[in-house]
Amino acid sequence: MPFDHKVFDIITNRHGDFNISELHRVLKKEGLFLTQQVGAENDRELVELLQPENKELPFPNQYLSIREKEFINHGFEILESSEAFMPIRFFDVGALVWFAKIIPWEFINFSVDKYFNHLLKAQEMIDKNGWIEGRIHRFYLVAKK
Repeated sequence: MPFDHKVFDIITNRHGDFNISELHRVLKKEGLFLTQQVGAENDRELVELLQPENKELPFPNQYLSIREKEFINHGFEILESSEAFMPIRFFDVGALVWFAKIIPWEFINFSVDKYFNHLLKAQEMIDKNGWIEGRIHRFYLVAKK
């Protein structure tokens, strides 16, 4: 990070990557880092519905327990943290296609033509249940230097 040592009282981050050593370097004594992150299992049910061959997690270390240990190992104290799995619903296939196209790191090489048969299956699920449901995976933590 292009900053001097020990210059910040607080640093926030939402969904971005970070380097814990750099955070430790630029935070003042008792400085805080607050982050909300997307977890490793985000949207997995939806990915497996549309791309059953796509088994690999794009960010396999994105679990609260793993990230907390990394901070502790770098001399931070965890003041607060929590992890959640919450539902996400799609009520039409067009919205699901849009969603898959805007997050290519989860839906790798997704295209309507390539996965048309899976989209038909998704439409059948919507016709039967009124929606398709997956889960988002999120966590947050507050760490003190």
